[in-house]
Amino acid sequence: MKCPICQAKEVNIALKDVPIVRHYKIESNKKYTLYMCDKCFTLFVYPIPSSKEFDSVYNNPEYYTSWEKNLTRNMQIRYNNDFKKYKVFLKKIYIVKEIHEPKRILEIGCALGHFLYWVMPHFTEVYGVEYSDYAIENSINDKFKISKEFFGKFKSNFFDVICAWDVFEHVPNIDSYIKECYRILKPGGRLILTTPNSQSISFKIFKERWIDITPPEHLAIYSKRSLGILFNKYGFGNFTIQCSSRYSLNPPLPIYTMVAKFFGTVPTKRIDKDYEKFRKKDSLSLFKTLLFSTYYKIASVISWPINKLGYGDSLLAVAQK
Repeated sequence: MKCPICQAKEVNIALKDVPIVRHYKIESNKKYTLYMCDKCFTLFVYPIPSSKEFDSVYNNPEYYTSWEKNLTRNMQIRYNNDFKKYKVFLKKIYIVKEIHEPKRILEIGCALGHFLYWVMPHFTEVYGVEYSDYAIENSINDKFKISKEFFGKFKSNFFDVICAWDVFEHVPNIDSYIKECYRILKPGGRLILTTPNSQSISFKIFKERWIDITPPEHLAIYSKRSLGILFNKYGFGNFTIQCSSRYSLNPPLPIYTMVAKFFGTVPTKRIDKDYEKFRKKDSLSLFKTLLFSTYYKIASVISWPINKLGYGDSLLAVAQK
């Protein structure tokens, strides 16, 4: 066996018998093995899950409704909070605009199109690519084009910006995607991506309990080194990679995952669409809310040095053609 990124033979089992845990719900008894490359620190699932397994995830409406339904049904309540996330996206776009005036943008893995919706005013042409038929059919806006096809779909030197927000950990062939992104980007165009960090302190502590260990959704977790290898391999001579997570140590979510192993699901604000009903019924909810709120405030402070040392949970990469 070789590393899928650097082709090194020095790979070892990192996690064994990892169960399927999707959005804190146990859905199958199947288990996976993950390997770590000693050279570039890529963490990957082997063997690659079948296309049937992919379809069971991405064409299942529950995959999207578990985290999108609140966003679309309760816009007035939820958008004020979730817009903070999209403001982070927009800041990344503004960075690009300062250097190179963009006209066309493509988002890979755009899901229902929320980011495209927010970014539309800043581009003359907006495109999306999405694997899930369900997501394409239920897109929140018909003013931008979402296609299932990606490879060979667009002309060479076509886009000013390509974004992939937490997408490439889901695909079995990241090499092909990086290569195609280079082809369809204009000279000077940017590829902007975020992805989990295999060198995260959370992974080192929690192992298979880490929130980003979710086969068959996440097939590979990359490092700064492995992303650098990919960018150099396909011609991106100018790139930056940094840790970008706001909370670089995130124990509550792995704790939720551990509880899920016993109870099947955890009624948290993130996954429970009837959170208000749950809150009223649960006498400890106010205490838990205050506890987690206090924790995250502390975590946001300690995240800065952890990110600087390269152990944050997420990587932000900007690569220029």
